[in-house]
Amino acid sequence: MQPSNPLLPPLLLCLLVTLRHATAADGCLAAEREALLGFKAGFNLTGDGGGSNPMSLWQGQDCCGWPGVACRNATGRVVALDLHGWELQATGRRTISSSLLALTQLRRLDLAGNDFSSSRFPELSFRKLRYLDLSFTAFSGGRLDPLANLSSLHYVDLTEALSPGSYRIDHLRWLSGLPDLTHLDLSALDLANVSDWFSPVNSLNRLEALYLEECNLSTIPISSATVNLSSLVVLDLYNNSIATGLPDWLWNLTSLVHLNLFQSGFAGPVSEAIGDLTSLESLDLRYNSLNGSIPSSISKLTGLVEMFLHANDFGGVVSEAHFSNLTNLEYLWLSWNDRLSVSLRRSWEPPFQLTEVGLGGVLVGPQFPAWLKSQTGIRRLDLWGSGIEGALPEWLWHNVSSAVNISVDLSGNRITGKLPPSLEFTKLTELILGSNLLEGPLPTELPASLGSLSLDNNSFSGRLPPWPYLNALSLENNKLEGSISSLCQSTSLQLLVLSNNKFTGQIPHCLGESSRGLQSLNLGNNGFSGTIPSSIRFLTGLTDLELSNNGVSGEPLLLLENCTMLSYVDLAENRFTGIIPHWIGDNLPALIYLRLRSNMFSGQIPTELAKLQSLQILDLASNNFSGAIPANIGNISAMASSQATIFLLHPIDLHVYSKGQDMYYRQSPDLVNSLDLSSNSLVGDIPEGIGDLASLGSLNLSRNRLTGKIPQSIGGLALIESLDLSMNLLSGNIPESLSSLTFLSYLNLSYNNLSGEIPSGHQLQTLEDPSIYMNNPYLCGPPISKSCSSNVTVTETENGEKEYGKNNSDLVWQCISTILGFVMGFWIFCGVIFFKDRWRHAYFSGIDKLFDGIFRQ
Repeated sequence: MQPSNPLLPPLLLCLLVTLRHATAADGCLAAEREALLGFKAGFNLTGDGGGSNPMSLWQGQDCCGWPGVACRNATGRVVALDLHGWELQATGRRTISSSLLALTQLRRLDLAGNDFSSSRFPELSFRKLRYLDLSFTAFSGGRLDPLANLSSLHYVDLTEALSPGSYRIDHLRWLSGLPDLTHLDLSALDLANVSDWFSPVNSLNRLEALYLEECNLSTIPISSATVNLSSLVVLDLYNNSIATGLPDWLWNLTSLVHLNLFQSGFAGPVSEAIGDLTSLESLDLRYNSLNGSIPSSISKLTGLVEMFLHANDFGGVVSEAHFSNLTNLEYLWLSWNDRLSVSLRRSWEPPFQLTEVGLGGVLVGPQFPAWLKSQTGIRRLDLWGSGIEGALPEWLWHNVSSAVNISVDLSGNRITGKLPPSLEFTKLTELILGSNLLEGPLPTELPASLGSLSLDNNSFSGRLPPWPYLNALSLENNKLEGSISSLCQSTSLQLLVLSNNKFTGQIPHCLGESSRGLQSLNLGNNGFSGTIPSSIRFLTGLTDLELSNNGVSGEPLLLLENCTMLSYVDLAENRFTGIIPHWIGDNLPALIYLRLRSNMFSGQIPTELAKLQSLQILDLASNNFSGAIPANIGNISAMASSQATIFLLHPIDLHVYSKGQDMYYRQSPDLVNSLDLSSNSLVGDIPEGIGDLASLGSLNLSRNRLTGKIPQSIGGLALIESLDLSMNLLSGNIPESLSSLTFLSYLNLSYNNLSGEIPSGHQLQTLEDPSIYMNNPYLCGPPISKSCSSNVTVTETENGEKEYGKNNSDLVWQCISTILGFVMGFWIFCGVIFFKDRWRHAYFSGIDKLFDGIFRQ
């Protein structure tokens, strides 16, 4: 064997270096540059904004200088591809796996915030990949199993990486191939079909952060012999449906810093062992069904900054012992635990400085909590419905003047007294004092920082001051009076609620000009008069309009043509005139509630109303409408569907005339759908399509001139509770289908020309009031006293005229009775003449005299 050349290794090394520089002289390998360009070709960069997208700068030979691309300096190999939030739109089904395979040294891949809905989830094979973020990419199908091959991964974020319903995930076994994983986020992936998600996760003994938000999880082991998650720092199970108690092993995760179980479905008590989580800084258990007492061991969590326990079913007493060591606490939320009370000495000095305090719905009163005096940095204070009574302390106004951007909600208590003459010195952003016992005049000046003011349901009096900076104002149910012209200085209003006061004068024209951003306008139940201002047409963002029970005139509907976002319109009990315009079905597609009752509207009801597919309450009663009920009335889909619900920007009293009386609702998801066309001059038949309104709860067509029969389709009103067809000219039999309306509790068919036997059975048996059918002379049977055996039959001739007569059996018995009476009477008379001589002589003597007189004449 020849001895090796000692110069060969150095020569080979020089050759390799020369080749390396030859292939990477332009900054990156040619193969990797081509791979990136092939990846770029899979996106649509020609649409709007495509030219400004960073990927459009992928040009030239040095791909290492391209945006989002990082290379290793020594080798020129691509090691990172970061396109986070570029809002790219992929066009091919295999955009990633087919074009990036050449990037074998890739260690970081971040494609988050791009649209891959036309692509399948990639089968990646980057053995050195340590960081993978595919969040908010919405791949359409594919498998997660190949991720098991990426054994070097430390970080995985698949939040919304799959389009909903595009792929059924039935296991997480692929996690066992990722032993070094420290961060796992599967939020918004549907794991409902994964029978055991915990075991694969539990095998990741290096895991530090686990996010499973909105994964449709329904199970979690209550106890586990071995839990390997001792390194876990973050556990986030937000918004799942785990209907069990809190697991025992949870209290062994002593490294936890952030625990988020917000709205996860947990129930039952919280163990005293929670005090073992001494590293905890954020505790979020809100919106569950947790009960029992709040453990006093929570005071051991000395590093706790955030405590969110609101919206549960906690009871008992929270005392100073719970807070004694919480020196770092900034956020304290216990609201919506109505069996919970807080008992703290007035002299108690808390060890913390809070930023937010939420004790709404928790018993804190009757005295205003004195310990809050030391909390000078509060930015949000919620003490609504806390049992507080009496006047507010003076130091409260001092505190809200020193804090920055503070929101205060003290509504629903029994707070008395008056507000300061001016609040300009405060730094309030929101002030809610509704439903208390406050009185006196309103503050003349407000701070420029105050955006929302709610003083409803009190006893404030006097006039409305000029408050130019507000964007939301609610003063309903007070004793305010005078003009509202001061609102002309308000240019930012979005919500204005002044109902149930004593305001008078005209609605100012400036309202529609100075506050064009207005979304909710409620001036109902006041003393406004004059003509509705034409400037209303400028409120194109208006969603709620409430002007009922005033004395305003004009033609308001014609002003709403451009208010295309309206969902609620109540113009009842005014002096309004005009017609319902034909464009209403096209221009107001979001309309849910339309109430025009007790005005002077006229004309025909347009068929275009049926285009209002969201309409749930239509009240046109007590106007001058004429013509027929539109034949397509049954096409209003919201009245035919039980799924429709009412949502309004601001809660409003919804008026529905049902069951013979005015009924009031406060924005309710189970509100009864209603159709009221009563007290007009409508003619013609009731349309057959009325029976298609299956979710209708109240139907009132009374006090019109409707003719014809009650349609058999009326039985299609499956949810009807109140039905009033009284005071019309309806004829014929009452349809049998009426007896199938199982929810019917109010019925009025009085003052018509109905005939025949009243149907019985089912729900009609519970309606025993005879007045339901009064003044229908040809009706018979229970519950009225008239028996059908003596009823009059009603028949129609060929020309449609009605003929009334007894039925055949009645005529036979009448004839028999007449004949028998005649025979019996005749023989009784003959018997008397035969046996009584004196009567016989007198009878025949009278007959003789009668004939003699006739003949003599």
